[in-house]
Parts: sequence; structure tokens; C-alpha cells
Amino acid sequence: MLKDVVFYLLLLINAMILLTPFLYPFINVSFVHTLFSPTCHQLASRSLCWYPQELVVKSCPHRVTRAQVLKEGNVVAYKFPVCARCMAIYLGWLLGMAVQRVVKWKPPFYLYIVLILPLAVDGLMQLLTPYESTNLVRFLTGLVAGVGLGLFLFK
Repeated sequence: MLKDVVFYLLLLINAMILLTPFLYPFINVSFVHTLFSPTCHQLASRSLCWYPQELVVKSCPHRVTRAQVLKEGNVVAYKFPVCARCMAIYLGWLLGMAVQRVVKWKPPFYLYIVLILPLAVDGLMQLLTPYESTNLVRFLTGLVAGVGLGLFLFK
């Protein structure tokens, strides 16, 4: 019962994250950014944006801002309400839970460590060295860690 509630809540959270930039041109969804602000830095330089003119999702313009709508000349970009890593963690968490619901598999404990390790290494390298990872690396390490989280918490 509790697992079902958490699963559907996580499904709702992912829907809010993924739909926000696509709804901006039609309705004000800035409250979603406010909702996630306590758990994510939301910096544009570490986030993904929806570019409706190009019909593509890619990295936001590289600047340190928390703005939700970014404009450079004639180009408008709508930012997702969380950074690339947080978005991937939420997606991975949902994916891990979905796998657990279908397969009912109890992975060995070391697998959780292996799945979370890339995120920890990437984060520590950014914290302790001049290294700055890309949004692709942030997304991939977050996705893998999120899957591990979903598998571990709902075994």
C-alpha cells in the first residue's frame, strides 16, 4: 500500500518536472519551480531547457541564473524546474520502482553501491577539484543513482 502511494506520488512529481517547460507558453507554472527550490539549486548552467523554436531539449544557455524563462536575442528557452542531475534522479527512482513492481527482484547490496558510486565520484570531483562535468554526465550519473535508489528503497 505505502509502496503504491510513493510510486504514484513519484509519477506525479516526474510529470510536473517534465511538463513544466512545455506549459510555460500557455499558463503560468512558476509555482513548480518554487515547489522544487528547497531541494535543487536550479541553476540554468546545470539545467536543461525546452527550445520551442527548434523543438529540442538541450542544455540551457551557460550562465548562473535561476530564471525560468531565458531569452537570448530571438531565442526563448523554458527551463525545467530542477537541474539535469535532479531530473535524472527522479526519473531513475521511478524507473527503479517500476522494475521492482514488475520483477520483484532483490538485488545484492553491493549493486546499490555500484549504482550510486558514479554520482558520488562526479559530485566529489566537482566539489574538490576545478573539474566541471557536463549536463550529459550529470544526467547519466543521476539516472543510474536514481535507479539504484528505486531498487533499494522498494525491494
